[in-house]
Amino acid sequence: MPTSSNAQNTRQLMQALEEKIKLLISQNLVMSLEIAQLKQQNDHLMTQLREQDGPTETIIHP
Repeated sequence: MPTSSNAQNTRQLMQALEEKIKLLISQNLVMSLEIAQLKQQNDHLMTQLREQDGPTETIIHP
């Protein structure tokens, strides 16, 4: 049977883990939004480049 100090330690550890998980989820969401914005910006820049240069050959890297 756990003592009250063990139960309190377990509660504190669980709270710390919950906070860490919330932080990681928030960071993941921020990074996902940043990636989506970068993809959108990249698409926009690629469109601008195509409009400026006209048809070009695609370079295939090995």
